This record gives sequence, structure tokens and C-alpha cells, in this order.
Amino acid sequence: MTIKKFENVIIDLIKKFNSNPFSYFYEEDLRATLAFNLSKCFNEIKYKVRSDFTKSLNINEFYSNPIKCEYPQNKGKENRFDLVYIEDVGQDFYNCEVRIAVELKLGSHIYDRLGKFRQDIEKLQNKLNKSIKSQFLGIGLYFYQGEIDFKSIKEWFPQNAKDIEEVPLSVLENIDFKPRGLEILIISKNSLFILSF
Repeated sequence: MTIKKFENVIIDLIKKFNSNPFSYFYEEDLRATLAFNLSKCFNEIKYKVRSDFTKSLNINEFYSNPIKCEYPQNKGKENRFDLVYIEDVGQDFYNCEVRIAVELKLGSHIYDRLGKFRQDIEKLQNKLNKSIKSQFLGIGLYFYQGEIDFKSIKEWFPQNAKDIEEVPLSVLENIDFKPRGLEILIISKNSLFILSF
């Protein structure tokens, strides 16, 4: 159910981007839209607060939406993702299990963020590798305001991607994210590419 909500919100974002890529000027515009629409899909859940905060705040638990931006799991920039869904596993709010992480970039003909996107994919892959005992879904979304062709995608990911598939936008509704793994999508005005790693 949680993954299906992500699928639906991401599909809506892709459709909106596809109809007018210039609705978004910065990556932050995409992230804010995604975070806002996802947060509407989830109820607040109960979290615990760190013991050192318990006395000063006079609480030991509270409710919050599980959708967070730049969530600092395990204190480290390499573990911060653009957007996450966190589960309460009886730990403190600042160290909950990241169940779903999203990394996104926005590129254009004058500002290509692809190099950073490849780093984001590596970060998602590292988290997946460290999450052997738990379910983790990493989603990478690269939005490009211009046109992209299949040849360019192959040049951008010469060794990393096992498979690159161009998918007609007419079958966008058929996107089916798995509960564990990586889902990497590259989106442009008239194209959608799915990469397997």
C-alpha cells in the first residue's frame, strides 16, 4: 500500500512535468511538490523521542508524518536522501528505519546534473547493500527539460546500468515498484527511460 502511494504520486509528477517541464525551475520545486503530495497520502504515526530530549521537552513520544526531506539517518551526509518514508521501529525519531528513499535531480540544456545523479544512484545502491535484512526501496528520478534519446542514455551510463529500457509514456500507469531494490527513471518532455542496476 505504501509503495502504491509512491507510485501514484510519482506518476502524477511525471505527467505534470511531461505536460510542461518548465513548471519547475530548480530541483527543490520538484522535491517540494513530491513531498507535499506524498505527505497528504499518509497519516501521522507515533515516534519516540531521544532520551536526552525527554526531560527538556517533557514528552517521550509524539506524532509526525512519515514523509521527511533531508532526513539525517545515522548522522552523515551520505545517508541523507532528498525525501524519505521513515518507519517507527521503537527507536528515536532521529534514527528511524528509512524504508523508501528518493533522490531526484533536474537538468536542462544549460545545467546538466547527471554527474550528481550518478552519485545519487550510488548512494541508493549503498543503502540497499547495507539493508540486507530489511526492505528498502531506492527511487532515483532524473528530470530533464530537453529531449533525451536512447543513445545519450547509454553514453551516460556506459557500465553501470545492466539494462536501459525506453518506455512509452502511454504505459506510465503500469509502473510497478518492487518492495526491495532500486527503481531508476529518467524523464524528459516526451521520453521515459527505466534503468536496471
